[in-house]
Amino acid sequence: REVHLGPYDPQLHYLRVEGADTHFYLRSLDEAGENWTSRGTNKALMRLDHSGAKEVALEWDGDVEHWMPGSACWLAPDSILRCLPVDIPHEGWSRCSMELFKLKRGEQVAANGASWSCPLPSPILDLDVSSDLAVYVLADGSFGARDIVTGESIFHTRLEVNGTLTVGTSIALSGRQFVVGTLDGRLLHFELT
Repeated sequence: REVHLGPYDPQLHYLRVEGADTHFYLRSLDEAGENWTSRGTNKALMRLDHSGAKEVALEWDGDVEHWMPGSACWLAPDSILRCLPVDIPHEGWSRCSMELFKLKRGEQVAANGASWSCPLPSPILDLDVSSDLAVYVLADGSFGARDIVTGESIFHTRLEVNGTLTVGTSIALSGRQFVVGTLDGRLLHFELT
């Protein structure tokens, strides 16, 4: 089945959502919320179901802030965790953020309707989740874990091997154990106790 998602734009269509049972993509909307535009702000997270039906699931950003590409994970049955840098025009990279949203079919969630939100010190490189935990690696060479229900930090620290800072490029979580793949080719195993 072929479904038209609008003009291709790598800034809009790129959104990695791990573990979702439906396809999600980003679309820029006009003021009426109906047509595709080339504007960088006023994007929506669209849900595409197996029949090809499309619906707005979440207002992605507003008219001032511009959420840039990042990573997101689906948390069954109804939540999405997104980690993205935010650009405010004329200010540059102003902040990075991790936010949890509850999504319900047939309902559009506002961009400011997060269940919880927390700042991050740099852009996200990778993210993985379980039912109670989110682990992540950041571009500044740090990594951490947060409670998925409350957003509280479990830990956040620099990623070092034998006293040398390295950058994690990927992360995989299983239960309370996770593996970080690094820029210098290492696989580092960690366990939360």
